[in-house]
Amino acid sequence: MTGEVYAELDNDTTDVIATDRASIRWEDPKAAPLVDWGIPKVKWLLGEWLDYRQNQKMQALEQRNIPYLDRINRFPVRERKEIMRAVQQFSQIETIDEERFVQLVDLLLKAFENEQFMEMIRAINMLDEMEQHQLFALMTEANVLEAIQMATLIRMKIEIIRKFRDMINAGAKEKPDMQDILRDNPWLMDPAWATLEHEKSLDTIVKQYFDGRKSDRGNTRLDLFCLGDSLRKVVVEVKRPGLVVGREEIQQAIDYVFHLRDWAGQSSDPAHRVIVQGYLIASTIRPSDVRWKGIAEKEGVYVRTWDDLLTTAERLYGEFFDLITSKAPANDPRILALGTL
Repeated sequence: MTGEVYAELDNDTTDVIATDRASIRWEDPKAAPLVDWGIPKVKWLLGEWLDYRQNQKMQALEQRNIPYLDRINRFPVRERKEIMRAVQQFSQIETIDEERFVQLVDLLLKAFENEQFMEMIRAINMLDEMEQHQLFALMTEANVLEAIQMATLIRMKIEIIRKFRDMINAGAKEKPDMQDILRDNPWLMDPAWATLEHEKSLDTIVKQYFDGRKSDRGNTRLDLFCLGDSLRKVVVEVKRPGLVVGREEIQQAIDYVFHLRDWAGQSSDPAHRVIVQGYLIASTIRPSDVRWKGIAEKEGVYVRTWDDLLTTAERLYGEFFDLITSKAPANDPRILALGTL
């Protein structure tokens, strides 16, 4: 906040302006009236700005069509007061912008909607003196709750992988079935890809360049999609279960990656300076062209069979399931209810 105040402080007997004419000698009694007026004035203006900032952030919730009031009104009166008090406190923090404020309110509501976690948080807050056994019990319960939620999610993903394998064994079409499923669930290809999103603009860049190009077998139809985040982009080409790939298909996947790297290298936008990789997924590799798999990997293009892809995903998620459930007591009935994989 900035502003200007025009005040006449010079008089015939006393000059309260400092020698450099750039400041005021506030210790001089003659300057006291300006201080007495200025301090409450600034406090009032800061209060007005605080109210304005709060209103702007609350309006941001409404503009994003977040039904936060409907969600809050579902709680008992005591909890509604707790939530609104927290929302008001968030809105007063100057360093939290509107975007982050909206995210925090959503996270806050999700936390309150999980009653088990909220009971545990309240129990922690009510402890005047955290005796060792009490704190240990709370920490154990926190681990169990986390294990149950995570393990349930992982188990669901493993079941999806197994159903996906059934689709492959049944000879599902490469498009739209297989391609759409992998595009919308990149974690099936790599657990680390859970945060990657489909980037249609990259699809267009690759397809506009390659569509209609001739190959030894006629026109090449592009069955691919691009995934990405702020650090990397991945071109994924999906072949229908049962099809065999070889040198030509692998070279084509390499060409896609090279083209996208060239496009990224020409841009002055720092957001385009990313790692570009490629994935070619098929049932098997032609025996005479197996060496091309190694050639492709040197260029950041990975050839994966459907079986290897899903076997690896199932194994990794199975190991993660075992790790998560091991954090909770083995005899806990909630863990036992999850069963084994």
